[in-house]
Amino acid sequence: MPSTYTTSLTLEKQATGENDNAWGTALNAALDDIDTAVAGRLGKSVAGAADITLTAAESLHAVHEYTGALTGNIAVVVPTAEKVYFAYNNTSGSFSLTVKTASGTGVAIPQGGKAVLYCDGTNISKVVAPTVFMDTLLDGADAATARTTLGLGTAAVADTGVANGNVPVMDATGYPAADGSRITSVAAPLRGHIDGLVLSNNTVDPLMDIDIAAGEATDAGQNVIMSLSAVLTKRLDAAWAVGTNQGGLDTGVVAADLWYYVWLIRRSDTGVVDGLFSLSPTAPTMPTNYDQKRRIGAVFTGSGQIRTFKQRGSMFAWMDRPFRVSSTLNPGVTAFLETLYVPDGISVMANVGVFTDSGSSVGLTENVMTVTSPEHDDAFPDIAGAFLRVPSSSRESTLNIANLNLWVWTSTGQIRLRAGASAATYQVHLMSYGWMDPRGRDE
Repeated sequence: MPSTYTTSLTLEKQATGENDNAWGTALNAALDDIDTAVAGRLGKSVAGAADITLTAAESLHAVHEYTGALTGNIAVVVPTAEKVYFAYNNTSGSFSLTVKTASGTGVAIPQGGKAVLYCDGTNISKVVAPTVFMDTLLDGADAATARTTLGLGTAAVADTGVANGNVPVMDATGYPAADGSRITSVAAPLRGHIDGLVLSNNTVDPLMDIDIAAGEATDAGQNVIMSLSAVLTKRLDAAWAVGTNQGGLDTGVVAADLWYYVWLIRRSDTGVVDGLFSLSPTAPTMPTNYDQKRRIGAVFTGSGQIRTFKQRGSMFAWMDRPFRVSSTLNPGVTAFLETLYVPDGISVMANVGVFTDSGSSVGLTENVMTVTSPEHDDAFPDIAGAFLRVPSSSRESTLNIANLNLWVWTSTGQIRLRAGASAATYQVHLMSYGWMDPRGRDE
């Protein structure tokens, strides 16, 4: 009886009494084929543009590595027998390679790709394809295709770092980037956000230079967070130039007894952040290409020099002494306005001191006065509603004195005062201690 052969690997199955005195050779050949089918590797050049049909001996190998430079799309044709292949497309050239049978369907393997393939005797398919999504992901030609399949945005390919467009690296404290800097551009910044950016008189030239501490703030347009990573020193007595220890004035020359508003500015094209002084509290003259801004404070030039001050958050106080605003003798009972030493054109809360002296033997029943914002209704002061008064029980026999420190909102730099009585010796003294500036919050 002649020998028969296995279906898939065509291994010889010796019949009883077959291959007398030669059965060992046949057995060894079968064992070699088993070894090749289980662990053998085929290195096959498929260069060119023509399809390649593997011989039975070539297709027997477990691992197939296809090499060579392709000049056209090709197919590698394997026998129509059940078998598993581990295929590696190690070719070059921008063309496709498909493993298939002569008449069945096949699987395209991207260049550099590897696949486990199964032939069912007619068609070739991938062994691992649990879902359509996974199959699509594994079939992706490159990383960009895989990102599209996964629905990832551009951040998936951005460099890490602190420059605009980079992905920040979080440290153990939860801050982006090892140098402690913040993200400089986000899609939806916090409305009105400001942190740091405290102003102070420069220690070397306190009368003309202002230091802006590190910090960050959302721009006035609510588009981006502008970040200052180190102290920035700007000169009020020089035209603006980019960088620290450079000029900061937007136009003109510095003048006496004026408020100069301090702005944080930024170029959206480069991300460069700088500082600027302007007489305008709302519309500074911006340097070329700077298109984002945020007002962060104000300074006053008494006698043509910056008056020294101290800032704590939103609070500003005069350093050397408070300003004596006025001393008004017998103002009468009609309301009158006084201009304070606080920024005008913006809404601030002024810190003022009011001192009244009704003189001796003037016959006033009560030393009363109201102090209000010009934005509020005016009202004649009475004993119950006055902001400032000395009750009869605490008056001295020859002198009526009252004093009060209070905070009043103003957007004009003025406050309204109104006395409850009139006398020739009645006098009102007004002091300006400082102000509270929201610095763009809630605007």
